[in-house]
Parts: sequence; C-alpha cells; structure tokens
Amino acid sequence: MSRNIFCLSVWVLAFFLLTGCSNPEERRDAYYQKAVTHFEGERYSLAEVEIRNALRIDPDFAKAQLLLGRVYFVQKNWRSSYAALNSAVDLDPDLLEAHLYLGRIYHMAGESEQAEEKARLVLERDPGNADAGIIMATVMIRQGELEAGRMSLEEIIAAHPDREEPYILLSRVLAGQNLAGNAVDVLSAGLEVLPDNRTLMLAMAGVFESVQDYCGAEEEYRRIVAHDPGNGDMHLMLVHFFQRTGQVDEAMKEFQSLMLARPDDNRSYLGLGAMYMEESRFQDAVQVLEQGRAYLGGDYDLSFALAETYLDMGDVPAARAMLHEEIKRDPEHLRALDAGKYLAGIYYDQGDLDKAAHQLDMVLRRNPDDVHARTMQGRIFLARGEPAMAVQTLRRAYREERDDPEIPLLLARAHFQNNEPLMAVEYLRGVSRSSPGYARARQELAEHHLGQGDHLRALQEIDRVLSADPGNMPARIQRGDVLAMKGDASLAAEEYSLLLQDEEWAGTGHYKLGVLEASRGNFALAHSHLEKALARSPLNQQVLQARVMVDLSQNRVEEAGTYVQELRAEHPGEAFLALLHGDVYLAGQDPVMAREMFALAASMEPEWMVPWTRKATLDAEAKNWKPGIAALEKALLLEPESIQVGFMLGTFYEQAGQKDMAEKQYAAILERDPGFWPAANNLAFMYASSSEEQKLQKALELASKAAKSNHPQALDTLGWTHYRLGNLDMALEKLDLARQGDPQNLDIAYHLAVVLAEIGDRVGALGVLEQAMSSPGADGVSARMLELRQELDM
Repeated sequence: MSRNIFCLSVWVLAFFLLTGCSNPEERRDAYYQKAVTHFEGERYSLAEVEIRNALRIDPDFAKAQLLLGRVYFVQKNWRSSYAALNSAVDLDPDLLEAHLYLGRIYHMAGESEQAEEKARLVLERDPGNADAGIIMATVMIRQGELEAGRMSLEEIIAAHPDREEPYILLSRVLAGQNLAGNAVDVLSAGLEVLPDNRTLMLAMAGVFESVQDYCGAEEEYRRIVAHDPGNGDMHLMLVHFFQRTGQVDEAMKEFQSLMLARPDDNRSYLGLGAMYMEESRFQDAVQVLEQGRAYLGGDYDLSFALAETYLDMGDVPAARAMLHEEIKRDPEHLRALDAGKYLAGIYYDQGDLDKAAHQLDMVLRRNPDDVHARTMQGRIFLARGEPAMAVQTLRRAYREERDDPEIPLLLARAHFQNNEPLMAVEYLRGVSRSSPGYARARQELAEHHLGQGDHLRALQEIDRVLSADPGNMPARIQRGDVLAMKGDASLAAEEYSLLLQDEEWAGTGHYKLGVLEASRGNFALAHSHLEKALARSPLNQQVLQARVMVDLSQNRVEEAGTYVQELRAEHPGEAFLALLHGDVYLAGQDPVMAREMFALAASMEPEWMVPWTRKATLDAEAKNWKPGIAALEKALLLEPESIQVGFMLGTFYEQAGQKDMAEKQYAAILERDPGFWPAANNLAFMYASSSEEQKLQKALELASKAAKSNHPQALDTLGWTHYRLGNLDMALEKLDLARQGDPQNLDIAYHLAVVLAEIGDRVGALGVLEQAMSSPGADGVSARMLELRQELDM
C-alpha cells in the first residue's frame, strides 16, 4: 500500500469514527448531559458552555433553555435567567419547572400578581407541588394575609416534612408577630426531621438573637461550627455574632480557634489583625499578620493589610517596603499591579510625585486599560501643574469608565487649571446631571461661581445639593460660608446653627459661629461658642487658634498668654501650644520670647515645618535675611513640595541680594506649578531688570501669564516689562489698570509716573506721584520717587 493511500484511509476512518456513529439529536443530548453533570457539580461556567453547544445544534431545545435559566438563577443573573426561562416556556409550555423559576423571579422582583399566576398554573397541573405552594404562601404573606399564609405553610410541612423552606418561612412569620417561642417550636420540629440542616440552625440562632437570647443564639452557632469544624465560614458566623453583640474577647478567641482549625485560611489572620487595630494594639496586629504570611508563604491580602497597619502606625517606610516586596515577588501578577497602585497612592500622599508616577507607569505598561491607574496618573499631572497632560490622561480614563463621577470632576479641575473654565463647568454640569447624588460636583460649581463673585449662583448650586440631601453638613457649612462672604451674617448664623442639632457636627457648628461672631465684634458670644467647641475637641488647633485670636482682637494679650500657659501646663508635650504661645508673644511685641517658643516647638516636633516658617517671619521683620534663609531651607527640607515655603524662600534670597538663588527658586516652583502666578510675577520682574533681550522676552512671557490673575502687582510687572521693551502704549494701559486696582501702592505709582514722564506727560506723572505720596501709605516713599518728583519739578 502506498503512503498516500494509507493516509487517505486514516482520514476516512477518522471521519467515520467522528461522525458516522451519531446523529445531531444524539450529539445535542450528549452536550446536554455533560451540562447537567457540570451543573450538579456546581461548575456553572462549564455547564453554560455545554448548553450553548447543545443549542447551536438545536436552538429550540426547551430543556436546554430551562437549564440555562437555572444556571443564571444560581449565579443571580436575574435578567439573563428570566430571558432563558421565558424562551423555555415559549418552546414547551408544559415545562412546569420553568414556570416555577419564573414565579420565584417575579416574587423577588415584588411582582406578586405574576408570581401568583405562575404558582397557580403549576398547582392546577400538579396540586401537591411544594415549590408552587411555597410561592403562593409567600405571596399571601407579602399581601398581608398572614393567617392564610401560615395555614398554607403548615399544610406544606405536613405533606413535605423534609423541605426546609416552609419551616423557615413559617418561623419568620411567627417571629414577625412577636411569637418567638412558636417560631422556635417550628424550627425545632424541622430539626427533628432534618437534624443536620445548617439553614434551620441559622434561622434558630437568628430568632434567639432577635429576642436578645444571646446564650441560645451562641449555642446554635456553636452547634453549626461543631457540625463542620473545618469550615472557616462557620467559624466566621460565630465571630460576627460575637462582634454584633459586643463580645470582643470571645470574637478574638474564635478567630484564634479558626487559625488552629484552618491555618491556611487567611481570613482568621485578617480578622484578628483588624480587631487588634480597632483596639490600637498595633504590635499584636503586626504579629498576627506576619504569622499568617509566614504560614501561607506570601499572601497579597495579608501583605496589603500589613502595609495598611504600618501606615496607621505612622511607619510609612515599612509600608512601602512591604508593597515593594510584593511587587518584586511576582511582577506580572494582577495583585502585584494592585500593590503598585497602592504604593503610588502612598507616594502621592507624601508629595513624592515622581515615585508615584514611576509606579503607575509600571502598572500601565502591563495593563494599559487600568482606569484606576490612569485616573491616579491624571491626579499627578494636576498636582504637577500640567493641566494639558491631565486633560489628555483623564479623557482616556473617562472614555473607558463613564460611571465613575470622580473622573469628570478631576477633568473639570484640569480644565480650570488650564484656563478653560467653560469646559470645566460643562463637565461639572454633566456629572451633576448623570449622578444627581454626587454632591461634590455641585459644590465645586458653587466654588467656581464664588470665585467669580457670583454669590447667587453659588447658593443655587448648594441649595440643589441640600434639597436632595438636607443632611449634607459639608454643603450646609459651605452655604453658611457663602452667606458670610456675601455679608448676610444673620443668615449665615442661622445656617451654622443647624449644625448644632447634629451631635457629630455640633463642634464644627460652634466653631463656625464663634469665628462669625468674632468677625462681627460680638466677642463674648464668640468666646462662648469656641469654648463649647473645645469641650468637644479640647486640642483642636483651629478652634484653639480662634479662641486665642478672640482675646488678641480685644488687645487682651496678657489673658491670651495666661490661657495658653495653662494649656501648656496641662499638655506639656504639645508642640502646637508652644507655637501658639509664640504667636501670643509676637502679638505682644516680644520677639525674643516668640523666637524662644518657636524654637521650642521645632525641638518638640522636629519634622514639623511651621515653627521654622514662623521663625523666618520674625527674621524678615528684623531684616535678618541670612538666618531667615537658613530657617526656610530647613522648612523646605521637611516639606520639599511646599509651594508657599519655596516662594517665601525665593523672596528671602531676593531681599538678601542672592539674585541667582532667587531665580533658581522661582523657576523650580514654576516647574512644579506653572500656574502659581506670584512666582512667575517675581521672576518676570527680576528678568525685566536685565538689559539682555532674551531675558526681557522671557520676562514678558512670564508676566503675561501672571497677569491673567488680574492682580494689581502682576499687571504692574507686565506694564513695567512692556516699558523695558519700549512698548509704551501697552505699558501705560497695564500700569493704569494696576493703579486702579491698588491706588495706594507706591511702586505702581512710581512705575506709572516713569511711563507718563517718558511719553511727555510731566503734569500727569507729577499728579500721580503727589497723590501717592500724600496717601496714608506715604511712609514707604522711596528715594527714587523723591528724585523723580524733583526732576519733574525742574
């Protein structure tokens, strides 16, 4: 036989082996039987595959549609289950089981009439059908026909004593009628017939717990555990019972029992660790989580819980190290990507945006469609002051996830930062329409309107939030703040007073009322409110500061000092109180003691930036720029991402004559936050002093950006830069605007006078100088102003 003939024979034989021994109906039934086997083995996904194979051969196979409906029913995919079951009864109206499942779905959906219709249909053809009887009984109960429902369930129990459902339903009816003893009797009867039935035991425990018979409930839960001691779920039921009833020690003991019974179940370590954390037993939490990791050889859930524990303990390096370890263990694992996002979040919260971005880059390289990582990346671009990149990144995230309202909220912030307020407002309005319950969007719209000086529209947005959720206290506070800014102090007081009715927010309400009354000069009332706020939160820094300011506003420096001294005696380790004492000394014109207090606060809390900035403020008043620079450099080491401290340091360098250092500092700030106009303004003014064309053009670019703020100082810098470039018309226009915004500013007056003199308007220049020098701020008149006036008088 030739090789070709042999091959042909093999193919023919294979064809007959595969197809010759079965017809389509046999193949359909074979797939169906496989599906039944998978269903009975709870392998529902495999069952669905085999059902689909059967239906491809015979789309009108009603039994397969019924089984598909049952698969979806078990998976709680109600819509797909309903569709498949409807197809089954359309194909074969005699499939009573399909009608029963449809009845159950109708009942769960609250469609009592349709559920009853299906149950009656089944009972007409099979009067003794227990499932249909149970549906009928539950419909009666739901419709308030309790007695008829009870009788029906009793009949079902008599006819089908081995069914658990009627015992449970009847016990619920009785318990709902405050007949707990009768409910227990029914369940006991069920357990005599079905002594190992876990559902009946759970129902019994629930009845005991509902009447606060905790001993009886515990006995039932322990019986459940004893029936299956290796089942972790049963131990957890007992634990949750102890937690619900406040038996913390017993819950911990049960977690320990689960650890012995199932040392491979991470839930015992996680649960016990969480309980230790609630009790502030941090080291115990670390120990139990480490024990679980050691036994299980690395477990992502335990590692994440351990990282979170370290964060709660304030040990950020240990948390980072734990997550790095998990990433290194298996970089391609999906949970390693979760660890990368978690780590990025930690770096972001610490202000280390570069390391956060690096972690997210690694996550997105492995999973470019990770919306959470993409959204975090957008946050980083926002924090860096790169709004265009933030918009691009967040738009991609938004295309992939339309249901998360936080993404369009961030997009709105990016557009605001990118000077695109119309786009920002459109996103905020869009998310307000699509997610009416998402209050933050309307609150940000209110902030936008407030920034535009439109108090009415701000209030309208806040009122929409409050009409949907009157208990939204942050919105209530925001409404009070807007009214206070608007000058409606009485209405603001009414709004803040509503907070006093909620115990959780009463302290904030008293604080807000205290600050409001102080601003109105009602110091006694302000003092009363702030004391009530402190009664709820004795060391709240905001409230303490406001309380001291009430005294200082009345020139009661000695009383303020005595008050803070007494607080320091009660809480000798509180650095904030030392700082506050320094502020009081400063108000009392005692810079020596103020400096001593600021130094004490810094020594008590070395990682706290604020005492160093306070010390620098003292140095600035004394024009001691060198020690001030040292203090601010120390502050910036503690918080490298602080724009405000960096800017303050830049101004100190400038005052000290260290022009190169000042320029570098301002440039560094603008790299992190290009929209921070004060740095752009100062750097522009420094460049405008140069005679180099390149620097003058750079000054114009920076000053133009800063002037978008419409701040008089920024307009002054832009006008002066145009003057330095020889653009006298533009210089005059911008300086005139700056002068209108701040008529008493002597620097603006000087610059405007120089330009007016340059274009030949000596009278106008002299008038500007005379008006400025005779204003209340004339004590700051500089020698250059006097020289210019002398030149103009000649």
